[in-house]
Amino acid sequence: MLKYAKTVVHSHHSKQNIKTKFPDLYIRKPDIKEFKENGVVFVDGSYEEIDKVIYCTGFSYTYPYLDPSCGLTVNKDHVLPLYKRLVNINEPSMVVLGLVRRACHVVALDAQVRYTTALLKGDFKLPSKEEMMNVWQKEVDNINCNGRPMSDLHLLGDKEDQYYRELSDESGIERVPPVMSKLRNVSNETKLENLFTYRDYIYEMIDDKSFRRTERVKKRERLDGKVAESIVFVADDG
Repeated sequence: MLKYAKTVVHSHHSKQNIKTKFPDLYIRKPDIKEFKENGVVFVDGSYEEIDKVIYCTGFSYTYPYLDPSCGLTVNKDHVLPLYKRLVNINEPSMVVLGLVRRACHVVALDAQVRYTTALLKGDFKLPSKEEMMNVWQKEVDNINCNGRPMSDLHLLGDKEDQYYRELSDESGIERVPPVMSKLRNVSNETKLENLFTYRDYIYEMIDDKSFRRTERVKKRERLDGKVAESIVFVADDG
């Protein structure tokens, strides 16, 4: 859009530290308070004239086919109570897959499926309802004590590798290699550093704990003598 618009007004409330240097035609704004005939008023009281609006507001959780008797409470941005972000504590024969944020979703979903399969096969047993509820309640208390939203019940982030380790330790499934979480973290940091160039890298896994990131050099740049930068990253022991 920056290539074609005279001005781009970006309204968002992300708390991530985006370090990208944007051109002057990019204007960052907080949440929208209201729309006017020819523009927008933001929660800080400022106003911008707007020609076109593109909604990128995410999505809400909804399970209209679930009856309240299943024991789950479904809110627009979180579902509870879930043990390991997965098992319905009130009806532990029921699991809800894929409710994780800030994670390598394909990897996380695969780990959850393998955990569930091991449970169905009888390879391990879940803790008692009371024990699962205690584990879940500690997560809730931690979120509340730090003033975080309840949607963070589904947040993995820098605890993604720990989550995979816990699933593996409890169920006996093969552990997700630590390199996967490290790669996602580095890729995300690269994106925050520069939203314009973060795709200009090739990632190559070396082993379960390390990977190589190589800069993608364009043909014209190679002719000019530019050499691709290559960096090896190693995951912490987990």
